[in-house]
Amino acid sequence: MRFLIRNTKGSKRPRRPGEKIAGVPVDELTPKARAALSAMLAENESLKRHIDLLQDRLGEAQALADLDPLVPVFNRRAFERELSRTLSMNERYGHPAAFVFIDLDGFKQINDQYGHAAGDTALIHAATLFLAQVRESDIVGRLGGDEFGVILAQAGLPEAEAKAQSLMQALRDTPVMLDDMRLSIEASCGVYPFAPGDKAAQIIARADEAMYAQKALRRAGKAGRAHKG
Repeated sequence: MRFLIRNTKGSKRPRRPGEKIAGVPVDELTPKARAALSAMLAENESLKRHIDLLQDRLGEAQALADLDPLVPVFNRRAFERELSRTLSMNERYGHPAAFVFIDLDGFKQINDQYGHAAGDTALIHAATLFLAQVRESDIVGRLGGDEFGVILAQAGLPEAEAKAQSLMQALRDTPVMLDDMRLSIEASCGVYPFAPGDKAAQIIARADEAMYAQKALRRAGKAGRAHKG
């Protein structure tokens, strides 16, 4: 007499010689035990698929929680977490890294003159452009309002300054489209290379100071040119 065993989908197939269920030889099981074990294995497989699905959804939810609600970059909380993580790696392995603080110039005027929807469009445009200009290992985040931060991995001060200049140039060269109008946006950047003992809040503050110093120089330069004119 040939035994038939039922697979997890309910169909029957011939038993293979020496076949085991959950490590137990089929020949040592009664028909009821075989059926119970097969049902248990099918249920376990279903639970595993359900757990995998829940883990995927949890990962998606965590990723969404890290994103800024408007622009496609990290929010400040997630960005500061990544900054602290980069600092730890920098201290452990001695790899260089730098921080770029970016402030959009004249953003309030965009909101006042064209409306907040236009301001949102400008922010999305700038964030998307920054993402396109950095490496996959670099991290972009929105710090608040019209302020952004970029963590440059494996970059010293010269490389970071060059990248900051290229980000500002890309912004100047790529106007944002507001209906039928092309609006040019400029930004000021402050660069700060990581140093031993730095904390995330200190790095942001120092890069912010460097950004305001650059903004002041640019304003002074424009005022001087206007005076000469």
